[in-house]
Amino acid sequence: MGQNNKLYQEMLLKRLFCVFFLSSFFYFFFLKAHAQEEATQTHLPSLLHPETLLKNPLKHPALTSGINYTVSFKGISDPELLALFQEVSELIALENRPPTSLEGLRRRIFEDIPHFKKVLESEGYYDGDVFPFLEGGLYVTLSGSFQVILEVVLGTRYTLSSFKFKCPYIPSSLKPLFDDIKNLGIKLDYPARTQEISEAVTVLISKLATRGYPFAKVAEQSIIIHEQTHTMDVTTSIDIGPLARFGTVSIEGLKLLEASYIQDEVLWTQGEVFDAQKIDLLRTNLLQSNLFTSVDVIPAKELNASGELPVLIRVIENKRYYIGAGLHYASSEGASLKAFWGNRNVLGDGDNLDISGQTGRIKSIIEPTYTLPHFLRADQTLVASMMGGSERPEAYHKRGLSGLLQLKRKINESWQASLGGEYSTSRIKKEGQGHDYHLPSLPFNINYSSINSLLNPTSGIKADWSLIPFPKILGGTSNFARIFLRQLLHQPLDSEDSAIFSTYLNLGFMPNGTRNSVPPDKLFYAGGGGSVRGYGYQLAGPLDQDKNPLGGTSAFESGIELLTKITADLGVVSFLDVGTVYNKPAPTFSNPLFWGVGGGIRYYTPIGPIRFDIAFPLRRRSGVDSPFQIYAGIGQSF
Repeated sequence: MGQNNKLYQEMLLKRLFCVFFLSSFFYFFFLKAHAQEEATQTHLPSLLHPETLLKNPLKHPALTSGINYTVSFKGISDPELLALFQEVSELIALENRPPTSLEGLRRRIFEDIPHFKKVLESEGYYDGDVFPFLEGGLYVTLSGSFQVILEVVLGTRYTLSSFKFKCPYIPSSLKPLFDDIKNLGIKLDYPARTQEISEAVTVLISKLATRGYPFAKVAEQSIIIHEQTHTMDVTTSIDIGPLARFGTVSIEGLKLLEASYIQDEVLWTQGEVFDAQKIDLLRTNLLQSNLFTSVDVIPAKELNASGELPVLIRVIENKRYYIGAGLHYASSEGASLKAFWGNRNVLGDGDNLDISGQTGRIKSIIEPTYTLPHFLRADQTLVASMMGGSERPEAYHKRGLSGLLQLKRKINESWQASLGGEYSTSRIKKEGQGHDYHLPSLPFNINYSSINSLLNPTSGIKADWSLIPFPKILGGTSNFARIFLRQLLHQPLDSEDSAIFSTYLNLGFMPNGTRNSVPPDKLFYAGGGGSVRGYGYQLAGPLDQDKNPLGGTSAFESGIELLTKITADLGVVSFLDVGTVYNKPAPTFSNPLFWGVGGGIRYYTPIGPIRFDIAFPLRRRSGVDSPFQIYAGIGQSF
């Protein structure tokens, strides 16, 4: 009996021990783990409290090498708003440079909060707030890895209910500027964005500077926030300052160039109401002349006793002489070398002498050109040029000489027109027979350009329209007119110009010409670099029995190209070209079109992009078209 009791007690103790052991195991491995899991999302201040920092082993190897973290935002669905948060965040900017302590991470987080609140206010979220959290408990702290979660509470977005300007005195001519806030980019009852408000004030100040008030400034600005209605009232006090007129013009920095050149470029007369836009335009025009490497147009800081604003023009002259060369290669044309030499200021009037030459398998020419600016009037240029040499395409062989006298007039910053007289004499051999041609002509051109670069355009439009009558009445051997219209478009697809869409359209017409009556060198041809890529030079059109180009009296060419920059120095392109020529006065689109497709690379250098393209003909003719064509050179394709 006693022995049984003893066995029973031992068994009971064993069972109690098992229960205790299992309970302890459950507590330490489940309940405590669950408690740690509950601590994995902790409000930032409590986790980074100084007492917590003292308890954490800051000398742990993981911490001495830096605390790694990632950043995420919650509560923002607008990608533009998210981008603004990311732009101002030091947490994100320094993410690859982790802090060495929890205190350093804490400091980064709390230094970002005021920046985030400014972003919220700038977008009209005046009731918004940002709450920082960390994901990760003590075991994550020891490993030195965190996820910083920034929970954004936007609140109600405030709208602009009133936007007014106050000014002690507003001339009647300026009242429309102050009253028409839509032209300043302001819309009432729309989100109250501080950037738009600031830009509107800046636009007004700029417009006042073009109306004779260059000293206009903001005297005071009142912004009232209505929390109950979630609206904003903005009142800006403007001090327009005194009316200013243009004063005397002084010039500094000239060495070889006559001062009369700059004086002719000045867009105002003394005593005229001041216009800041003319200051900027003068600087642009002087730089575009290539006579200067630096131009500063500086109005005085205060009016003189006559109420005028003197203007100082300070320049640094460009080198008088210049020289350069370029190399071009195409499979069907071979390599060609272009070279040029010039004098920017021959007689001191900004007159230019340029001598250029080209040699290659297809063409060898030399062309001297003399340009005299300000001829008879400030916006007019006289151009005199000659060209002599030979051309040897498959369609014909030519030797000739021509002379051109032309007047160019600048209509405005984008438009230019020219009219001139040209005489050419040549001997052209085609199909074994030679003919002499003497052609007087009256070329008329209209040009438009808003592109931002000649060698590497990323935006803008360019149009070149020409009408060239060849009247027999002036002693020519032929009687016809040639019309050629060329249009280019470059459109960036993002704000960083990393993707550029480009397209071109060429149209050619000869209202009273035929293939037999027009000299072969004046006909239209398609194919090759600068035309329908993928086909040989002048081969994208009808051929004779010897498979030589016939040419046409009208033409159609078009193409699209997509340029994508991979790095700062390298880009890739893909393109599609189409076109042909017709023996009709205008394109009829009755002939089958020639399509070419291809791609290439662009390597960007200080002198311009170096291009390498390969193109394939989609309408390949046996015995005529090669499987592909290669093109290389400096600058974009068009």
